[in-house]
Amino acid sequence: ITFTRASTGTYVNSDGVLQSATTNEARFDHNPTTGESLGLLVEEERTNLITTSEALANITGGSITNNTTTAPDELVTADTLIEDTSTGSHSVNTASIIWAGNTAYTFTFFLKANTRSQATITLGTSSNWVNSQRNATFDLSTGTVIVTAGSSVTASIEPFLNGWYRCRLTATTIAAPVPSTVQTQMYVSGSASYTGNGTSGLFFWGAQLEAGAFPTSYIPTTTATATRAADVASITGTAFSSFYNQTQGTVFADAKVTTVAPATSLTSVFALSDGTTSNRITVYKRANADTSTRLDVSTSGSSVAFINAGTFSVSNLIAASYRVDDFAISLNGLTPGTDTLGTVPTVSRLNVGGYADSTFPLNGTIKRLTYWPVRLADPTLQAITQP
Repeated sequence: ITFTRASTGTYVNSDGVLQSATTNEARFDHNPTTGESLGLLVEEERTNLITTSEALANITGGSITNNTTTAPDELVTADTLIEDTSTGSHSVNTASIIWAGNTAYTFTFFLKANTRSQATITLGTSSNWVNSQRNATFDLSTGTVIVTAGSSVTASIEPFLNGWYRCRLTATTIAAPVPSTVQTQMYVSGSASYTGNGTSGLFFWGAQLEAGAFPTSYIPTTTATATRAADVASITGTAFSSFYNQTQGTVFADAKVTTVAPATSLTSVFALSDGTTSNRITVYKRANADTSTRLDVSTSGSSVAFINAGTFSVSNLIAASYRVDDFAISLNGLTPGTDTLGTVPTVSRLNVGGYADSTFPLNGTIKRLTYWPVRLADPTLQAITQP
């Protein structure tokens, strides 16, 4: 596989440690607590809008002690937020953010319990957000989201090693939001406003704010915003022609995504193509609120097959077959959808986690990708995709 990414990136290694990958280095991601291999990580371009992701210094009702404990990357760079004795909020805050209108934002923050074990993340002022909803509360001892501010926000918590959690909050701005900060407040006895004792606190590290409806891998920053370029993985040239059968074949993929939240672009699993969209055999989740999984085939720019395999989910086992007048796809053990009319396009590459022209990345992981140079029978397609 040829892999390109015009920037560094991060992933979780087999020891559960957050690790950096150099430019054009493939990232093979793992479950941070079990070490399970998740496969090749393929993501779209994203920018961390927090300029000092590991050195937040804007504090309300407290103080910071720097470099007090080991962070998720195994370096002693995580800080401690310590409350003072005032009554009110005790928080660590970002610098002021200039928000775009009618835009989904996702904020993630690595938090760990110390003498305080609950925290509320609040995205700026309530007037900036759809239905004024923009906060959630997390329990860092149980690893749960305990309070969310209604249906207009999405919150989740992901465990990492050594008691760390990556806490996530997503919300959408109104048409004309004003600049404001993101606050992470300690939460005590059901409230983010209380009288501090001057000594209690929690650990924090790795703040990230992205324009997008779901989180992506961590992008560290030091003095300015930073962008992680899109991942592109493909098999071309003789590496492709040595195994590909133009007459008939089957592709199987074990793919997982962070979320199936509506997206304005496709979520591509794989594509056989000539590098354009005119000749392609593609499998993807459709855009926006449509969560159907499609086998989409075009020959010389004309649609040949467009088959609905069923509802795309976080974890997907997919098998798609092609042969002249004989196309089929099965998803997660469902009865294959078929199309019995159409020619097979001439292709020269296999894009992994990408579309026919290498756009619309998966935003997830490919654990397994298998090719057979035959059109497997429908019962076989259904059997090999059983969860």
